[in-house]
Amino acid sequence: MIKETLEQIYWSPRSILAGLIAFFGIQLITDVLANGVIGNQPTDILIGAFLFHAGILSLPFMLAHNKNHIRLFHLDRKRLPKEILFALKSAIAAVLAVAILMILITVLFGLVQYPSWVDYQLANNPPSRLEELLFILLAVIIAPITEEVFFRGFIYNAIKKQWGILSAVLIQGALFSVGHGGDLFSIIHPMLLSFAFVGLYEYRKTIWTPIFVHCISNIPGAVLMLIG
Repeated sequence: MIKETLEQIYWSPRSILAGLIAFFGIQLITDVLANGVIGNQPTDILIGAFLFHAGILSLPFMLAHNKNHIRLFHLDRKRLPKEILFALKSAIAAVLAVAILMILITVLFGLVQYPSWVDYQLANNPPSRLEELLFILLAVIIAPITEEVFFRGFIYNAIKKQWGILSAVLIQGALFSVGHGGDLFSIIHPMLLSFAFVGLYEYRKTIWTPIFVHCISNIPGAVLMLIG
């Protein structure tokens, strides 16, 4: 049986619409759980975040035309060290480029980055050592994998096949920024990063590269969030 990679899977326009609706539904449900129903302690935030990423990771498979014929992470083992090294260099370049752009945008338009709801909760309810490790695991490994599979592997590829590359780039960027942002600064920053991830995905032709770059680029933010 031939397994399909993310680039070969077919998602119909109906599947794309269902995926978008489900994305916002999952985000709303997990936000409500973490912020109200469960509570607002670090453990509650972690539960909501893990549920969110589990939900969006399942969507590409549930909505695929051939659900049993998917080969998700296809990469030649001999190519793996090369992709990791390339990702390390690319992550440094991407983070620096986006940081410079954000500084320019901030100076020109007077943007202000406000603490997120998670930052506020962690400042008032310091996490335990175990919770800190789980936050790092989530930010550096789990989130990059699930987000790249959903936003670049599913949304980008599906929309690209239906309506072209420009629409795909803009829509995945908008969704990625909405999933991260609160204020305008926190919307623009992830959108610029999403453009870099798409460029790397197209250049290297494997979802592993943006996953690696995403993992590496999340390390500074995860550490600063916990020690700040």
